[in-house]
Amino acid sequence: MKLARKISSICLVLFLGCAGLNGGGAPSGVEADDYQSALSEWTEEAKVYQEFETRLLAAATFKSWEFRQAYVEKYARIYLLETGSKRDMLEEERAVSSKQNEFFLSIYSPDKDLGDFSMENAAWKICLLDEQGNKLEPIKIKKVKQKESLLQEFYPYITLWSSFYQLSFPVDFPETQEPFITPETRYIRLVINGPSSRAVMTWELR
Repeated sequence: MKLARKISSICLVLFLGCAGLNGGGAPSGVEADDYQSALSEWTEEAKVYQEFETRLLAAATFKSWEFRQAYVEKYARIYLLETGSKRDMLEEERAVSSKQNEFFLSIYSPDKDLGDFSMENAAWKICLLDEQGNKLEPIKIKKVKQKESLLQEFYPYITLWSSFYQLSFPVDFPETQEPFITPETRYIRLVINGPSSRAVMTWELR
């Protein structure tokens, strides 16, 4: 994955250099590799094996505010957004992040009988935990159907055999309306539970 990320970063630098010559959008002062740094910081992986066979390969990116800002910068550079359009996109990302904690999830499993993660009767169940063991269930699991080439530009860890999902969790506990993530929260964990195995990905927040 490190090699793929380096290649992706090199390609991005070359592409953005050409985009700069064509104009479009306002200069932001963000370096070309800032997105790659944010992606690396906010992406975790999990691999599940059973009797030496692969059961599940997972990679997920937590769409923190830092990541969202870097995402908008990269998107604006690629598609040459004007200043107003980029500002609108950033505001949209801010609005979503104030209501939901979102993850982009890439999943591979050779067992096709496990089904679609977005289905209510899916064999794999997903939840979000904090260091106290408090749990949140996703309010939405949406299967992403964008072209792989587009997704790979922003999430270079995906493969031809992966399925992609957008996971949405509430920012507050439904019962108490207290925030799930606070300045004191040390880490959060995305847990994928299956019939005979479990995948865990942990994000250190401080």
